Amino acid sequence: MADTPPDPPHQRPELNARLRVPKLGRPSQVGRRSIVDAAVEVGFDELSVSAVARRLGVKHSTLYRYFSNKEELIAAAADQVVAGADWPSPCAGWRPYLRAVARAAFRLFEEHPGLATHIAALRVGVREFARQGARTTAVLVDLGFDPEAAALAQDLVNEQVLLHFLTGQRTGRPATDPEGVAELRRAMLDDIREVTDPSIEAAFTRILNGSSADWFGRKIEVLLDGIAASAPASAPAV
Repeated sequence: MADTPPDPPHQRPELNARLRVPKLGRPSQVGRRSIVDAAVEVGFDELSVSAVARRLGVKHSTLYRYFSNKEELIAAAADQVVAGADWPSPCAGWRPYLRAVARAAFRLFEEHPGLATHIAALRVGVREFARQGARTTAVLVDLGFDPEAAALAQDLVNEQVLLHFLTGQRTGRPATDPEGVAELRRAMLDDIREVTDPSIEAAFTRILNGSSADWFGRKIEVLLDGIAASAPASAPAV
């Protein structure tokens, strides 16, 4: 009797198992949303296409299938965090409402160091920040402001918040967190001691050694006083 020929390789499961090359790792699921999420996780103070690609475990060229440049990616990440911020609901008075808007923006920039720098640089391209400004303006109009005065008021408040964080910016680096900003301001004391009265120096010392958030709040109140001077009498302030 003739010997039975061996099974062809494709019919031998044990050989196929040895020859099968296992896939290493988990295939990356990369899309526009996952890229933006990764950008937010990297943080605005360290954000770059290469850093986001490393976080996702892909080549940086993969990101360019979804975003044409770094600025477009930054704008998308900024839009996401601005849209997700805890913005206040309208209330009965324009003053507490604008105060709440200022505090919400302060928290947003505090939670995302470096965001203020990017919003200031990309203001035209940051859609959600512009939309939030428009919503704030609409609330003020409903409270009795004319549209131009309402737009001016919300712009003053938003710019004050941005300026508070941009003050802590160093050359080539994004703005720091509020306490980092305060630390940079404290260094100013050495610059004024030789040219100012001791009572003025003492005032600066109290301010610069105090809470950055409290000082910001005081500035907002002065700003609101200025808005009150030109606010329509029919607009409820409280």
